[in-house]
Parts: sequence; C-alpha cells; structure tokens
Amino acid sequence: MPAIAQDADWRVVAVAADQASGLAINHLKVCAEAPYFGACVDHPEAWKRNETLHLYLEPSGLRRQTGPWGYRLKFSEDLILRDADGAELWRRDGMLRVVRETQQPMLDIYAVNRIDLSGMPAGKYQVQVIVHDEISGQQADARLAFAVGARSGAKPSPDLAPERRGK
Repeated sequence: MPAIAQDADWRVVAVAADQASGLAINHLKVCAEAPYFGACVDHPEAWKRNETLHLYLEPSGLRRQTGPWGYRLKFSEDLILRDADGAELWRRDGMLRVVRETQQPMLDIYAVNRIDLSGMPAGKYQVQVIVHDEISGQQADARLAFAVGARSGAKPSPDLAPERRGK
C-alpha cells in the first residue's frame, strides 16, 4: 500500500469567500506538484510506482466562528484509497486537522496531500476525500480516479468531473 505523507499541507489565501452555499470540495486534482493556491502542475505521463502524487483540493463554505481571538476555522479531512471498483484499500481518518485563529477572516483554503506511489501495483485507483466542518457539522466528499503504471505516454486520469457529494 502507498505511504501517505503525514505532513499534509494547507494554506489560507485572502480572496473572496462564499459561506452561504454550504460546504463543498472544489478543484479536486492530481498534480505533479501544487506549489500555491490555484496551481496544479500537470503530470506529463502516466504515474510511475516511484513517484509522489499530489492531491490538490479547495474546501469552500467552511463556517467561521468569531470571538476575542478574531476568526476561527476548525475542520478535518479523511483520505481513502480505493481500487477501480470502489473497494477500500487504505483509509486514514483525521489525515488533516486544522484549528486556525487569525485577526483577519480566513477565506479560500487549499490542501495538498502527498501520496507516495512506491509499492503500489499497476492499476486504476480512486482517491476519496472527506472534509468535516467541525463548526457547522457539515461534511462534503469527492472522489477522483487515477492510474499507476500505465503505458508510457499515457495521461493521468483527468479531473473534469470528480464525483462530489455534500452532506
């Protein structure tokens, strides 16, 4: 099974927020790297077993609390790896836990999970991300397909229409 990096990354970027629409996962993508908000460097070929896949996502609609500390966000993320048929291969609940307090509102947020593909057999996979807003109690999830060890020159699975569900 793959090794999922313990140092999942997240960032806050000051741009327009939309809390009225409820929690959602936007722009779920597999990338060669994701250096900053909105940036996903495409991978030119098929994923190989010795590479690291970067899973980029933007949770939106997270609720904020206000108080003497200023503004607070509190959310977590679960990560699940599935085979092509949807059977669960690996799961880490609480892969990412964030409690952030700032003097200015935190607006658009992104997360990057690094998945080490070493040791993964060639094949088709799905990755599922579940984001939990611990202030509103809402959760949203999304799935994305990708392949490991496909023929040289093949493209990774596109993210044109990842499956999304809000709860």
